Amino acid sequence: MKSLVWLRSDLRLEDNPALFHACRDSASGVIAVFLFSPDQWGRHDWGPRKTAYVLRNLDSLGRDLAAIGIPLLVEEAPLFSDSPKALQKILELHCCKALYFNREYEFNEAARDEQVTNRVLDRGIAVRAFDDQVILAPGTIRTQKGGAYSVFTPFWRNWSQHVDEQLPAPLPKPLAASTDTSLEFRLPEFARSRRPVECSKVHFTVGERAAKEQLNSFLTQSASDYHRLRDDPAANGTSGLSAALALGVLSPRTCLDRAIELDDGLILGGQEGIQAWIRQLAWRDFYRQVLVSFSRVSRGRSFIEWTDQVEWRDNEEDLDAWRNGQTGVPLVDAGMRQLRQTGWLHNRVRMVTAMYLSKDLLLDWRQGEAHFMRQLVDGDFANNNGGWQWSASTGVDAAPYFRIMNPWTQASRFDPKGEYIRTWVPELREVDSSNLHDPRKLRESIPAGLEYPEPLVDHRSARIRAVAAFEKAKQLSTP
Repeated sequence: MKSLVWLRSDLRLEDNPALFHACRDSASGVIAVFLFSPDQWGRHDWGPRKTAYVLRNLDSLGRDLAAIGIPLLVEEAPLFSDSPKALQKILELHCCKALYFNREYEFNEAARDEQVTNRVLDRGIAVRAFDDQVILAPGTIRTQKGGAYSVFTPFWRNWSQHVDEQLPAPLPKPLAASTDTSLEFRLPEFARSRRPVECSKVHFTVGERAAKEQLNSFLTQSASDYHRLRDDPAANGTSGLSAALALGVLSPRTCLDRAIELDDGLILGGQEGIQAWIRQLAWRDFYRQVLVSFSRVSRGRSFIEWTDQVEWRDNEEDLDAWRNGQTGVPLVDAGMRQLRQTGWLHNRVRMVTAMYLSKDLLLDWRQGEAHFMRQLVDGDFANNNGGWQWSASTGVDAAPYFRIMNPWTQASRFDPKGEYIRTWVPELREVDSSNLHDPRKLRESIPAGLEYPEPLVDHRSARIRAVAAFEKAKQLSTP
C-alpha cells in the first residue's frame, strides 16, 4: 500500500506521528504533500513574514525528506475549500490508498479536515489522523466535574501530574521509505516568488536540525536563568523557539523530553529555570484545549461572553499610532517598533502593548490580535488569541478587568535602565534612565528639537474609562 502524508504545521521528520506511522504502515512507499493556501492564509491574517518562514522551512524539509526517499509535493489550494479536491486528485494520481495527517484545532482548520476526511473516505481511501501540536491531546485531562479547564493553574497541576506518570516519548525519525534516495527537491515557482521577505535571524532558525541545535543550546546554556530573565526584554533570556514550535519544525514532546533529561528526569521540583520553561509548554496545551472546547474563540468571539458588550472606541488615528510605535509611551513604542522591524516581540512586552491598546486606548482587542498575526513570524492563533484575550480581560484565566497594567511602572520594573527602550526608540537614547519611566519628567528632559510624541492618553484617566466601559457591559448582560 502506498500512502500520502498531508503536512501542515508539522514540518519535520522526528516525532512526526503522521509521517512515522505512514512510513511504518506503507509497504509500497510514501509521498508527502503541502498545500499552498495564500488566500486562506490572508483571511487568517498571515503576513508575508510568516509565509516566507513557512517556505524556507518547506525548502529544508523537502531536502530532508528526499534523503529518505520521500518526495514532497507542494500544490496550490488557495482556500481551505479547495483542499478536498486537491488531495483527492493527488491520491488518485499516485494510487495512494491511505491519507495520514496530524490534527489542527482551529475552527476552520478542523472543518477543512472533516470535509477532506468525508470526501476521501467516500472514495475508499483510509484516513488516519493524529494529535501532534500538543503534549497531551485535548480532552486527556478534565476538571473534577468532567469539563474543560478555563483556568491555567489547576490545568497545570493536573497536566504536570499526568505527564509525570505517563511521559509521552517522542517518536524516532522514520527509516528510509524507499531505496531511491537520489530525489531532489525544489520549491515550485509559485511558492518561490513569495519568499524574499526578510525576518529576524536572531530568533528564527530555519530547518529541523537548526531548531534542535537551538533547543540544545538554550537548555544547556541559558535555561538555568530562564526564571530570572524571561521578563527582561533587554536580555537574551528566552529560548527563541516560538516560531519553530508554531510551525512544527520542532515538536513540543521533543522539547519536554530534552528538558526533563537535563533536569534529572523531573517534571516538578527540579531546576527553577527549566521548570518555568516546561510550564510554558503546558500553556501551549492549555490554549489548544480551549480552541477545541470553546470554538467561539476561533470565530472572533470573546470567551467571557458578556465582554462582547464592551463599547470599544473607534479611533483610527490612535490605532495607527499604536501600530507604528508613536503612542508617547516609551515601552509600548519600543515593543511596537521591534515587532514591525523584526517580526518578533518579547512576551512581557506583548502583554504590555496589548493591554495598552485594549485598556488605555479602549480599542477592540481583535484589531490588535490581527495586527500581531500580520507581523509575527511566530504567529500562532491559539497563543496569540489566548494572550490577547487575557490582556483584554475577555478570555480564559484573564486578568480581571479592573487590574490594568501601568505601562510606565512596567517599564520601570522590567527595563529599569532603559536598555530595551533605547534600542528601539533611538530618539530617547540621551534621556536619563530616571526620567524615562515618568511621563512628566520625560517631557521635561527631552532635548529641544527632538521629536517624540506626547502620550495619547493619561493612564489614570484611561483606566477609569476602561473600568467604566467593562462595568457598563457587565450590567447590560445581567438579566
